[in-house]
Amino acid sequence: QAQFFTSNCESPLNVLAPSIAAMSTMLRKLMSRSGTNLGSESPTSPSKPSPPNVLVTGAGGRTGSIVVRKLLEYGVGEGGKFASVRAMVRSQESGDKLVQSLGDLKGVDIVIGDILDPATLNSAFQGMDSVVICTSAKPQISMLSLGKVIAMKVVSLNQAKSRPHFWFEEGQEPEKVDWLGNQAQFEAAQAAGLKHVVLV
Repeated sequence: QAQFFTSNCESPLNVLAPSIAAMSTMLRKLMSRSGTNLGSESPTSPSKPSPPNVLVTGAGGRTGSIVVRKLLEYGVGEGGKFASVRAMVRSQESGDKLVQSLGDLKGVDIVIGDILDPATLNSAFQGMDSVVICTSAKPQISMLSLGKVIAMKVVSLNQAKSRPHFWFEEGQEPEKVDWLGNQAQFEAAQAAGLKHVVLV
């Protein structure tokens, strides 16, 4: 049965970048459940556990790219903390940007998948032991409303209590991405027999 973990390292509106310390803590918690030690090796350990295969969904976003980077920094492949790291993105363009942002860090396997199209998730989840879900609905700020808020605060000497308006691109609303999209990922993880699911 898969174990589920959650992290609140990202703000509700995706405005603030997640804390690296919080991300590291989350990954350590995940790997402690799978038997992988992210610290020094224990000399009394009778056998070395097999490094897990980890999938990161939403890897093209800000949070997902940070998770991928941290996993790669821990090491992938022979002698590393992870057997493999797979990054799921929505398009080849997004995958290319991710690889470019990683610089000299190598070893990530890029796959294309869309959480709103469950049929595309099967191949991404197959062969994985754990998944870190970093997908989320991303609100867009109305620049007109932001301008009005700034003007009102200037005129009222910061006394006006007004907030800008946010909107979501068609098909990217929270009901679809954060509810149906996560449901599809949980089902894909269950079908693929994953042991750990981390919802960021």
